Amino acid sequence: MRRRALLAVVVAVVVVAAVLGTGVFLLLQNTRALPAFIQPLVGRRAVHILGDAMAPTLRDGQVVSVDTRAYAHHSPQRGDIVLFMAPSAASRLFVKRIIAVPGDRLVITNGAVSINGQVIREPYLLEPWVSNNSWPADGQAQQVPADQYFVMGDNRNHSSDSRAFGFVGLEAIQGKVLT
Repeated sequence: MRRRALLAVVVAVVVVAAVLGTGVFLLLQNTRALPAFIQPLVGRRAVHILGDAMAPTLRDGQVVSVDTRAYAHHSPQRGDIVLFMAPSAASRLFVKRIIAVPGDRLVITNGAVSINGQVIREPYLLEPWVSNNSWPADGQAQQVPADQYFVMGDNRNHSSDSRAFGFVGLEAIQGKVLT
């Protein structure tokens, strides 16, 4: 009888562990289902996109997942879409694409972005870029400082970005948006 009771306890423990393990696995696969206060503990954060500054890549109302540990072992890369604290208002968060990284020489002329003397391809742009399409004002390439990034929205005609508020510091970047 004692052996049966022990076997029943072991089976019960295994079943409970399997159910809990499956539940945790499923929650980690869909971090949006986790309560907001737990999301950073698993390296993910759900963010609600407001506005069309990143259209067509990201749309108004869309919920995206942000990997908050993406830059623990390497720096952000050109082309990454990042979540960061707005330089002008630390209580606001922005989502933009990294266009230039530390050390890059950047100039934008009539909507053509040149990095280190080469015009880059930007297939993610939705429409011709006609608003605020040159940077800096003097037309001279500017080097991106150490630990700073130049970011822009994919919808250039409707985006408040580094053209307006300048470079974004590495310390302000909170994670990489997973698309």
